[in-house]
Amino acid sequence: MLRLSYKFRLYPNKTHLQKLESTLKLCRELYNSALLHRIQAWQKARYLVTYLEQANSLVEVKQVRAEFEEVHFLKNGNLSKSIGDCSWGRFLQYIAYKAESAGKYAIGVAPRGTSQNCSNCGAKVPKLLSYRVHICNKCHIVLDRDINASRNILRLGTSLLGLSSGEAPCVSWE
Repeated sequence: MLRLSYKFRLYPNKTHLQKLESTLKLCRELYNSALLHRIQAWQKARYLVTYLEQANSLVEVKQVRAEFEEVHFLKNGNLSKSIGDCSWGRFLQYIAYKAESAGKYAIGVAPRGTSQNCSNCGAKVPKLLSYRVHICNKCHIVLDRDINASRNILRLGTSLLGLSSGEAPCVSWE
């Protein structure tokens, strides 16, 4: 039998533990200062600080305090993407496990184009990611972008099971 995965545990030595503790301390400090910044901005001017603004200010913080330079150790974009993909895969495994234990199906579908295609008539409606409403020029349906995408994903998943969209168990369009 071929083993596809391995489970193991790492036992860090004292130097690794010290490095880990110092890195976590710096991460907590950064997180708490960013949270305080967001709270103060809201209390003073009812202004919501975006993630992008805080990410850009992080570069300035790292220039002022050298110890923060080591906090973001995933400088390799491919490694960061691999870790993110691994986490996403783990999440999908968990969803499949929970669905199976509840006697349901969890089917992975390719999400490409699900927010661009109309869930009512199937027409392609190109839009930017920042545009959150789906308005079809062909059938004139107006939906939230995520609702439209979820309907398309449901249709793809049920078609993989060999069912029509009306036969999907426990699903309501309302």
